[in-house]
Amino acid sequence: MTPPVHAVPHAAIEAAEPPAVPGREAREHALALLAASPVYARVARLLGVDGAGPFAAGRSDIGARLAQLPAGWHVAEAPGLDHLVVGPGGVFAVSVEHRADASVTVDGDTFRVNGRHQRCVGDVRRRSSRLAASLAAAVGHPVPVHAVVAVSGAQRGFAIKRQPRDVTVVNRKTMTPFLHAQPPALDPAAVERIAAAAARLAGRR
Repeated sequence: MTPPVHAVPHAAIEAAEPPAVPGREAREHALALLAASPVYARVARLLGVDGAGPFAAGRSDIGARLAQLPAGWHVAEAPGLDHLVVGPGGVFAVSVEHRADASVTVDGDTFRVNGRHQRCVGDVRRRSSRLAASLAAAVGHPVPVHAVVAVSGAQRGFAIKRQPRDVTVVNRKTMTPFLHAQPPALDPAAVERIAAAAARLAGRR
């Protein structure tokens, strides 16, 4: 049986709606095409820069926020995810959605960028479930994994009408407050044990 992905209490997640700026949507589309280009990837490798292109900024932005977590929290890699966070509040599988100069709206499981539906909520839910199974096998007991979509960019607006089922959507400003708001779930020994298991899993990739 596949371990469930557990819902967790949500911190107050609010964001202002900045005014739309003409040309931003076209710019975002151009950046997406650039990042997807195999030519760009080859040139990036030759130049020794990040082949992920402009979207790498989103992972770096969220990663910088996670790096500010206090002692007792661990941020690691995990297959198919941008960040795995293990700490007193539990285990969190974080998928970063960098949407430069875009408008992001969330209404339950519906995640839209500039009005277009995206599959990221279902994707992180499935990956978190697989990770929970892998961690449970590694440590010998169930490990609840909380799925998180972290939005970077979204300068044209970030609005959450309803959080998805068993997934939490945050942005760069609410990522760490959300983690700190979680009630204690793991003691220090459990945190270290799960973080070590996660590091072993990452090393097998």
